[in-house]
Amino acid sequence: MTKLQGQAFDTEKFYGELGAKKMEEYAIKTGLWGGSRFLDSKLLLKIVENSFEGYTRVLEVGCGYGRVAEEFLNRYSISYYGIDLHKPFIDIFKKKVDESQRNQIFWGNFLDFEFPFREVDCILFPWSVIGDFSSGEGQIATLEKASLLLYHRGKILIDIPKDIINEFEGYAPGHFNVHEKYDLAKVGLKYNQSHPYTTYTDRKREILELHVKNH
Repeated sequence: MTKLQGQAFDTEKFYGELGAKKMEEYAIKTGLWGGSRFLDSKLLLKIVENSFEGYTRVLEVGCGYGRVAEEFLNRYSISYYGIDLHKPFIDIFKKKVDESQRNQIFWGNFLDFEFPFREVDCILFPWSVIGDFSSGEGQIATLEKASLLLYHRGKILIDIPKDIINEFEGYAPGHFNVHEKYDLAKVGLKYNQSHPYTTYTDRKREILELHVKNH
């Protein structure tokens, strides 16, 4: 389970008290800001654009106030959707986008939310969001839900720390605990590759790429 200074992590309370401004400070101080673009957002977009041809449907789980989404929203070939559990973040995000895009940004719990579409091409779990789904069984349930939303040639991208778990001032995202092939196969997925990268403050991270098993 994710921890904050040694205590069990309450996701909704933590992000509620933290706020969007502090979240952006975290992203900058952990080395994701490059002066004009956020590094993780840029890399996620690059992987998506290199993976699919033509029109692509992308769902971001844990979209927050729209930091990562800014890279995707202005791409004509990408239809972006986002979901987050914390309503104040969603309210901030919706104020940033055109009215026509607001119905593609959802407030709710990913695990029990009923999406108004059948499938997407790619699902993003940015900046350690997967750790917010607790460990082991919680993450398996999350990946199972994600696999059911994927097009048969779709993929999941999961951004996690590679060698530094405590990212900043006591904020310690949970580990990604589902690496066993057996566990992934149970929910119709398989590990494809890792995209390692180093932030501007020399923190090692990676974007894991999972595919639908029959792909």
